[in-house]
Amino acid sequence: RTEHNLHSMLVIVDQHASDERIKLESYLKKFVLQALNGTLVRERVHDCNILLDGTELDLFKHFASELNKWGISYNIDEYGTNMSSISINCLPDVLVRKFDGDKIFLKKTLLQTAMDLQQSKRLPLSRIQAKECFEDLEENFEWWKYLNSVPTVFREIFNSKACRSAIMFGNELSRVECTLLVKDLAKCKFPFQCA
Repeated sequence: RTEHNLHSMLVIVDQHASDERIKLESYLKKFVLQALNGTLVRERVHDCNILLDGTELDLFKHFASELNKWGISYNIDEYGTNMSSISINCLPDVLVRKFDGDKIFLKKTLLQTAMDLQQSKRLPLSRIQAKECFEDLEENFEWWKYLNSVPTVFREIFNSKACRSAIMFGNELSRVECTLLVKDLAKCKFPFQCA
């Protein structure tokens, strides 16, 4: 309180939601920066062929370059007029763990990503990518400008990861930990948005 401000204010902060938000923004910032730099950690995938119909094949052909920016690379195999497939070569490490050999999940996820691009629910990263070097920008990087390009599957993975790793309800924090939590929350772009 000062002479000019005679009113007190009580602010209640949810420690789990706050830590979850801080972690989510950190994960997204790092992931988007790596996608723009071409430094996403990719893992080789073996023996992963996914059968496609004609419409699906067209989507995968059209958006191959965009999917590759997110660490998803594949070869297209056409066997005839009605038979084709993609052979997955690499996936980003965060997707490999979620995929865990489930081809039905992977096909659904990749199709969703391609259809979101086709229907303009997601912006192609290449369309909004500035012509600048993204190295050495980590501190001031405006990652949120690219948020509408991040495929849904990655947003879901990071939401889940942030929730599982956040401070739990009921965990007792020291005054120093509380202060640090509030300071880190204040640095968030969307501090009042639930992760």
